[in-house]
Amino acid sequence: MALITLSREEGSLSKQVGLALKDKLGYEFISGKTIISEFPDMFSISRSQVEKFDEKAPGMLARLTNSYEKYNNLFKFYIFEKLLKNPNCVVMGRCGTFFLKDVPGVLRIRTVGSEDIRTKRIMERYKVDEHAAKKMVAHKEMERAEQAKYLYNATWGKPSNYDISINTDRLSIDSICIMIKSMIEELDKNNYKRAQAQKLKELYISQKAVNTVLYEEKIDANFLEVSIEDGKAVVRGSAGTEDEILKVVDIVKKVTGKEVENNLSLENFSMAYDMGMEFFKK
Repeated sequence: MALITLSREEGSLSKQVGLALKDKLGYEFISGKTIISEFPDMFSISRSQVEKFDEKAPGMLARLTNSYEKYNNLFKFYIFEKLLKNPNCVVMGRCGTFFLKDVPGVLRIRTVGSEDIRTKRIMERYKVDEHAAKKMVAHKEMERAEQAKYLYNATWGKPSNYDISINTDRLSIDSICIMIKSMIEELDKNNYKRAQAQKLKELYISQKAVNTVLYEEKIDANFLEVSIEDGKAVVRGSAGTEDEILKVVDIVKKVTGKEVENNLSLENFSMAYDMGMEFFKK
């Protein structure tokens, strides 16, 4: 069956939809609860760190220290590994729509609703007044939008980023699940399973190579990306020395088992330092 990414406006019953798909279709529902219970132990990350970065826009300190990018790289590796084992999943939020967009057989769903109804739901759920509920909705949606923009240069609320947007104001959860099931059945006619498994494997191996370079070998490579293209491992980004570039290429070759197309550039640290100093003088 199709792999589902579920984006949502706050208060649009996305959790109820995800849980219903889990019950009715046998899908695994990957939500914040799942991530909190599994992710920290896999990477020796504290629960407080997960809560600090999960569906949050990066603060200035996180950007300067690359801690936000590290969290995101480890998180994607965690998701790719889970999906390789079981692709019949609903991935709730977390920019899954964007980093899984090239995987065959992905159904990209977004739940939406009118502001008034979503606000009332938040008021009931958290026992807060209307002003606090509207503030909560605005803040959470701002965080998700900024995260999508920062990590993937994507517009979170753009309709064309999704296969379908479902307004939950009047539709029952059962009717929504029936609609989604029919879409899954239509997708399943395309016989995408083999291509899906191959793409997920490539994403997993590529992310493993990135994580090995940055967090195991601790090579100071910036904007590092690895992708499998036409049977080769393509490396992009930059490093400070020619020796570091060679090390990165060697690691990527070993991890992926493929020939490497090296598109790494050599950084000019003195220029970057001068530009940084000029910025802070302003």
